[in-house]
Amino acid sequence: MPAVTPRTWLLGALFTAATLAACSGGGLPGPQKTGTAEGIRNAATATAAADAAPLPTAADVEGVIRHGFQGLTIPYTATTVVTFRKVDPLVGVLNDCANDNSGGLSRDNPGYWPAVLGHCYTVGDATKWLYGQTGRQDFAYANQMMMRFMKAKVDEADAAGAKLGEGYWDLVVARIYTLTAAGTPIAVTPPASTTP
Repeated sequence: MPAVTPRTWLLGALFTAATLAACSGGGLPGPQKTGTAEGIRNAATATAAADAAPLPTAADVEGVIRHGFQGLTIPYTATTVVTFRKVDPLVGVLNDCANDNSGGLSRDNPGYWPAVLGHCYTVGDATKWLYGQTGRQDFAYANQMMMRFMKAKVDEADAAGAKLGEGYWDLVVARIYTLTAAGTPIAVTPPASTTP
């Protein structure tokens, strides 16, 4: 039996809170459910616990995305963007972000960081859309986890001399990491993977 570490305990507690929140959400027609008192209470509980949580890994984000897609089918008529409709293509883009896939560009190429951060942006954009479309808290959690994950990538890019500009991160947050559909506080780092 694996040892219970503080990280394992925290992730277990966050997973329980998120599972309760996810169970209160529904299928495609349910975005309005996320603004309920119960949804707000569950999100606030997860937010308070998240303050002490470590920076999420790509595996953490993937686990929450996969949980959100359980029993969910996004019809082609809702969107033609495959990474917004299907879990495996979305996870593939997440892995491209995590693994600095630049499409073969070298780190000294001016297009290197825009290519890598483009993958990160796609994941954030997809999770925001999925949350608005389905009302499932998992996607809100994944979106806010991805915000922290992408910010670390942006900081890495800036440290490497990418010169993204002062307003770059503010613009990204405003476009894909500001969740307004629910009007609820969202956890910064909710349930992650079950790995210690």
